[in-house]
Amino acid sequence: MSIFEKIVNDLNNLDNNANIMLYFTQKNKLGYTTYMPNVKNSLSSELLDLIRGNIEEYVSAEMAEFNPTSYREGVVETCNIDYVGNFQEVLDSFADPDHVDTGLDANDLTFYCIEINNEKFDYKFFRRITKFRRLSSKGILAWFSGNTLNKMEQQMLGLDGFIDLVCVGNDIYVFNHISLERIFRLVEKYSNKAKEALQKLRDADGISNFDQFEEDCLSDQRYHKTLSKMMENNNQFGDVFNDFSSIRQVIDMFDLDIEIEKCGDKTRLRYEDKHQRMDILRIINDAYYRSIIGKRKGIDDN
Repeated sequence: MSIFEKIVNDLNNLDNNANIMLYFTQKNKLGYTTYMPNVKNSLSSELLDLIRGNIEEYVSAEMAEFNPTSYREGVVETCNIDYVGNFQEVLDSFADPDHVDTGLDANDLTFYCIEINNEKFDYKFFRRITKFRRLSSKGILAWFSGNTLNKMEQQMLGLDGFIDLVCVGNDIYVFNHISLERIFRLVEKYSNKAKEALQKLRDADGISNFDQFEEDCLSDQRYHKTLSKMMENNNQFGDVFNDFSSIRQVIDMFDLDIEIEKCGDKTRLRYEDKHQRMDILRIINDAYYRSIIGKRKGIDDN
């Protein structure tokens, strides 16, 4: 039985001892603020039906380890709660929620979480709130009362039943790649890891004009992710500069626009402009390859 089959089965067999909690959370630079409204039984039942239907779509889905630099449509990615770095911070906000008052602005909310648990399981279903699920920010929403059309004065929020993430124990199952980054503090994590990786490359002293290379990498969040992934896969990647003869072969084989310069007894890759960033990082990450039998050339960015 797959994890999603088990979830569906558990949701189908909920008893009166099950707890269903709905959290709305605002994320900002200072932390997380969570609001926990009272939910009517009829709404809880409808939410369960929506969640169950969404999870059923993934029962036979392929699974793969979360990759910050790429994803494949239809594949459920997985990671440990330790990967996101601040999972406990989110749980702490759930444990100490504020009361919802009439002044709560849906535009300030980042995500909501539906937690369902009993003595046997604890599932947390996360959904990021985007502007498309915030209703009535512009225009007019109205409702009929008999033959009279009335303006809806309150701001409304759409709960569509789709799921971005499911947390089961220490595992997170990712249905929406970008939501993992937006709900947790992965942007900050990638930035810090990128700086750590660049310091290792600076120490290795294998790239000329390194200050510009570092500035150009840090100016683009895509390279934060690439450098962060490199750190997790092989934090000794600066060792590649010990074998410039192989680096030269790669440059020639893949016709890369990168020069190797020699200054005294020191050899370095010459960095000149931004278009070289990814090629240099791929060299460092040993991503270029040629197959043994077919002699096919390729790039492994995983």
